[in-house]
Amino acid sequence: MSWPISPKVELRHLHYFAALAEEMHFGRAAKRLAIAQPALSQQIRRIERQLGVALIDRTGRRFTLTPAGEALLIDAKEVLRLAASAVNRAQSIDRRAPGRLHVGVRSIIADILPPAIKAFHELLPDVEVVLHERISETQLAALREGHIDVGFALSPVNSDDLVAELLGTAETMLVLPEDHPLAMTSRVALGDLGDLPMILFSREQNAFFHDQIVEWCQSMGIAAVSYEAEPNAMSTLVAAGLGVSVAPSWQGGRPGQQSRIVLRQVDGPAPLAPINMITRKGDESLLVTYFRQCIKDTAHNVVLAAIGSSVPEPTIATADSRRDV
Repeated sequence: MSWPISPKVELRHLHYFAALAEEMHFGRAAKRLAIAQPALSQQIRRIERQLGVALIDRTGRRFTLTPAGEALLIDAKEVLRLAASAVNRAQSIDRRAPGRLHVGVRSIIADILPPAIKAFHELLPDVEVVLHERISETQLAALREGHIDVGFALSPVNSDDLVAELLGTAETMLVLPEDHPLAMTSRVALGDLGDLPMILFSREQNAFFHDQIVEWCQSMGIAAVSYEAEPNAMSTLVAAGLGVSVAPSWQGGRPGQQSRIVLRQVDGPAPLAPINMITRKGDESLLVTYFRQCIKDTAHNVVLAAIGSSVPEPTIATADSRRDV
C-alpha cells in the first residue's frame, strides 16, 4: 500500500511567504530577504505547487492573499516564532548551563525566596543560584555593571536601562519590644507610643522608604532617630528597649518568629512601599525569564496566603508584560 507524500515546506519557505504577506510587494519583500525578486517569485510558486493551493491572487493590479494564504500566514508566523524561541533557548542553555544566576537579596523577600529557588531548581537543576545580600541602591548599580542578574527594591525605580515588575505592596508594621504594654494588642496607633523614639535605618539604605517614615513620624509628633544599622541590628536595639522601629509587612520575621520583639499592625494610616523585582532592560535570557516567573508565582501563592499583602495575579513573563523604569 502506498501513502501520499506530504508536501515538503521548510521553515525558509514560510519565512519567504510571511515576508511577502507582510510587505504585500515582491520588490520590498525580496529586498528585506536579501534575495532577487525573480527568485522570491519562484519560491512562492513552488510553495503553492507543494501545497496544491493558491496563496496569492494575482488577477488584479496588486496581488492579495487568498483565504488559504491568510490562514497560512497566521500559522506561519506562529511556527516561525516557536522556531526562533527554540533556537534562542537552546543557545542560552548552551552558553549558561550549568551556569550561574546571580541574585541580589533583601530581607524583604526572605519568605518568597526559598520556595522560588526550589521551583527554579526543579526547572533547571544544573544552574547554581548565587545570592548577594545588598541594599536596594547597590543592587541597582550591581545590575547595571552585570554583577547580578536579578534584584529587588522596596521603592520605585526610575531608570532607562532597568525594568521593574511589581510583586506587591508592603504595609508598614511597628516593631515593639515583647515586654511593651502595647505588644499585647493586635493593632497599635502611632500616637500611643509615648516618648519612645523611632529607630530607623540610614537614609542611604532606602531613601524612599526612609523619607516616608520620617514624614509619617513628624506628622504624628514622634521623634525619628536614624541609625547606621541593618534591620537585624535595629531589632536588637528595639529588643533592648531603646525605642520602636518599623518593618515592611513582607519582612522576614513576623510576630512570634523572633525572640524579644513583636510586629504589630498600625492602627491608622501608614506608609506603603512597592516591592519591585528589577532586571536589566532587554535581558530575556532563559535563566532570568524562568527565575522571574518562579518569583512571581511564589509571591502570589505563598506570600498572599501567608500575610494578606496586595499581590497581582501572576502572568506569563513576556517582554510586553514588563514595565520600563
